[in-house]
Amino acid sequence: EDKKEAQISSVKGNIKNDLQKDVGHRDFTINSLYLPIDKIGEKHVIDFVNGKNDLSNKIIKATGNPYKRIKESPIRILRSISLSARTGFSIDNELIKVIKSNVKLLNEIPKETIKIELNKIIMSDKPSEYFKMMLDFGILETILPEIYACVGCTQNPIHHKFNVFEHCIYSVDNIEKNMVLRYAALLHDVGKPQTRKEEDGNITFHNHEVIGAKIAAGLLQRLGFSIKFVKEVEHLILHHMYYYTEDWKDSALRRFIR
Repeated sequence: EDKKEAQISSVKGNIKNDLQKDVGHRDFTINSLYLPIDKIGEKHVIDFVNGKNDLSNKIIKATGNPYKRIKESPIRILRSISLSARTGFSIDNELIKVIKSNVKLLNEIPKETIKIELNKIIMSDKPSEYFKMMLDFGILETILPEIYACVGCTQNPIHHKFNVFEHCIYSVDNIEKNMVLRYAALLHDVGKPQTRKEEDGNITFHNHEVIGAKIAAGLLQRLGFSIKFVKEVEHLILHHMYYYTEDWKDSALRRFIR
């Protein structure tokens, strides 16, 4: 009996040691909680890093040393934002400091991996908040220079309340959660910085939809989207300047019926 208890104790000790080694390489404390396979109650949660407390306080903290965690896997820079976008949790100040000083590490990871996290952000409830966060952290300029070019690009106040960047990200907030539509909304005016002209106080962006469609296609191809997806977004951007009135739809329908 004593021998059996000793064996059980030894197994438990090994499991604890293995978990402690594993937790050292987890990204965030709220993702570093364990539950025995035969237990489902909250009281059975194994927590070595105060993750339960961070979960209650709705904060995203690195597990252990933030610099080591980011250096170990730079995609965690973007993952912290996508996790914040999906949960509404805030990001720990120490982690933010490390992110801001190590943004260039994102150049080392596959673009398809970046796409996965961007998709989570763009399909969240309010993507604009997290695009502004990426701008503040220095991420936007590194991974989406085409959108960064829209920052501060002013428009005619008669037609637009916001600059091009703000207009684009707020457009994403106000369109349904469809991936094609949301990327089209984000990128629909990406051609404006290259086509902007101002004369006598009048600001124009002639053919920005044509230029923008090409820019958007290049961006999406770089991120590894399918040809079909790229074509669908490109088509919407190219034609977003058409003004479809009720009269136009009625006349088009009559011609179709004839």
